[in-house]
Parts: sequence; structure tokens; C-alpha cells
Amino acid sequence: ASDSTCNQSQSSMVEIQTAPCSPRIVSAYLECTTHTVSVLWELSDGAMNYIAIAEGMEGDRYSCNATEENCEIVDLPCGQMYNITILAMDGNCSSLPSPAFEIQTVPCIPQNV
Repeated sequence: ASDSTCNQSQSSMVEIQTAPCSPRIVSAYLECTTHTVSVLWELSDGAMNYIAIAEGMEGDRYSCNATEENCEIVDLPCGQMYNITILAMDGNCSSLPSPAFEIQTVPCIPQNV
């Protein structure tokens, strides 16, 4: 296009990949004897891998990585409440965290009884 103030040619199209959508947690199950949480979620379009995060009320964090729709977060301390969230990643960007799933670990063994 050309007018009195601008001489411009058509630019080429550029394809942009957006970040993956937030996964949705399907279930989170606590295996009491091993202090392990098994997390299952729905896959997100464009995601290459996932990270499941258990965050305690005092900021302590445990996680697991996966390329499929599940993983196990191991060795969670006893007697704690955790918020479980999932992030989907595509190699460049990550999704917003999934809505949190709250889970309570098993009570600790009484000491000095």
C-alpha cells in the first residue's frame, strides 16, 4: 500500500503458539502407608510435560514430573494439609496452575507416650 505518508508492503504471517491451558485434576489419592499422593489429571492441548506440586500451608513444596496424565508425589510429611496443583508446559511457557485439590496427610505417630 502507498499513500502520501506511508509506503508499506504486506508483511508475512507469523504463527504464534500460546501457552497450554491449565490442566484439570481428576483425582488425588493418598497412599497412607507410603506417604505418597497419586495425582491424575486431564491432558492439555499443546503440553509436552507436566509438573504436579504439593504445597504445604507453611510453604514447603514437593513435586513430580510427567509426560502423561499422572504421577506420584512421594514422602509427604505426616499431619500436614497440602494444596495439589498441576502445571502444563510446552517447552517455552507454562500454563496457569490448575485449581487446587486439598489433601490431608496421615496423622503423625504420637511421641513420648
